[in-house]
This record gives sequence, structure tokens and C-alpha cells, in this order.
Amino acid sequence: MLAVLFGLDVATTDMILLLGGYEQNAIMALIINYPAVHIAIKGLAIVLITIMVQYSDCRLKGSGIYLLAPVILLYSFVIYNNVMVLKALASA
Repeated sequence: MLAVLFGLDVATTDMILLLGGYEQNAIMALIINYPAVHIAIKGLAIVLITIMVQYSDCRLKGSGIYLLAPVILLYSFVIYNNVMVLKALASA
């Protein structure tokens, strides 16, 4: 699920940029022009989150979801925001 959310984030961000929008996150604005680097960073984030969730779950059964839930909520909001920006750009 996390990989799908990250993929949707990358895809919707790329669509926004193609329609003339811009990246508001100053750190990501430096990276966004290099798609391979962008995807690599997202991939590394997925790996690190997966390791933390699995480690947490090994230490205390069921605790990994407490790490994963906020990340899922955050990226769900990011994608929602991107879709709303796309909607505004498409209607302009």
C-alpha cells in the first residue's frame, strides 16, 4: 500500500509540474527535476519505513501499525492535495 501511495505521489506531482504548477516543498523542489533521483529517494524512504515497521513489530507484536498509520495518512493527504491542485490547474 505504501508503494502505491508513493507512486501516486510521484505521478500526481509530475502531472502538476507538466501543467505549469510547482513544488512547494523546498527540499523536494531541488530533487523534482531529476525523476530517477526522485524515485530513488521515495524508494529509499519505503525501505527505511519498512525496516522500522518490521523492527518495531519484532520488538512488540502489532506495534508496527502505529508507525505505519501516520505515514499512510500523511501520504493520503498529500495525494488528495495533489489531486485538488490538478483539478484547479485543469479547470484554469
